[in-house]
Amino acid sequence: MKNLIFTLLSVLLSFNGFSQNHALHFDGANDYVHRDNFSLNSTFTLSFWIKPAASANGGSDDRVVAFGPSNRLEIGVADSDCTNGNLWMFAYDVGVKCYDADLRDGEWHNIALVGNGETRSIYFDGILLEIFAADPLAEYGVNMRLGTWTGGVATAAYYAGELDEVRIWNVALSAQELAETLSCELDGDEENLSAYYNFNQGVPEANNANETFVLDATANEIFGEVRNFTLDGSSSNWIASTAPSTGLCNTTSTEDIVHFKDVQIFPNPVHDLLKINTDFSSTSTVQIYNALGEKMIEQVFLQNTELSMIDFAKGIYFVTITNSNKQLTQKVMTF
Repeated sequence: MKNLIFTLLSVLLSFNGFSQNHALHFDGANDYVHRDNFSLNSTFTLSFWIKPAASANGGSDDRVVAFGPSNRLEIGVADSDCTNGNLWMFAYDVGVKCYDADLRDGEWHNIALVGNGETRSIYFDGILLEIFAADPLAEYGVNMRLGTWTGGVATAAYYAGELDEVRIWNVALSAQELAETLSCELDGDEENLSAYYNFNQGVPEANNANETFVLDATANEIFGEVRNFTLDGSSSNWIASTAPSTGLCNTTSTEDIVHFKDVQIFPNPVHDLLKINTDFSSTSTVQIYNALGEKMIEQVFLQNTELSMIDFAKGIYFVTITNSNKQLTQKVMTF
């Protein structure tokens, strides 16, 4: 099964190995990352992968990413305002938001919050949970922290768990654009990318006492100061990441119809029928896999076909088409 996933990602994402696939572990006691003078306005995209610890500190909600302290925007794991372990967020112009999405199930989860002027959209593992109204003139900041809030010392606000692939854009990404980069890594030179923390530094679980800043992979150099981390061992330190975000993304196109030589796959995202058109004169084989590498569909067809995906769970799938010595693997999203 692992070999299958490796093959799919190799074809789709120009996969180049696990040598620098790291994450940052937070102990939930007092460690966090701090950056002065980094704010968001009402148009932005914030996303990250998290794998929270099984239990919280108790008494407050655990902040994963926070802006403030005056005009606060915070997103993390619920402990007091909502059901323990569920997705939670707070913004000074919106208030508290709670979502029935269990983050303490021992799995990695992707969270994305998109600001588009007068609205905000929140996603869980690529699935849109809600669109809600917000202040079109909002300014969140003036500081940013990873792992706690931007106010005074509050032990219960510290996040315990793993964090990877923190991305902050100065534009509102669409659902399709989020899906296209959900399970791969960025270059860091993407247009409108303000800050990118991929944590690919240090040596996993080794002595990283010299790693006093989390590096920003963009040219903006919005580095974050590492505070109160042990920086040695498997806790409160850089660790090997198991987040499902590996290999470099192909972000050159955001077209709804994907063209690959003689193949068209559309629409993407898809709700019911996925259509495949080819100019091949011989038969082709199409296979669809879920994110776990499980085969959902296999079909032999001549030139054109339609596949029903209406009963598929919402999420990310990989469509592989093989014809003679030609092969295409394309990521699609269902909604």
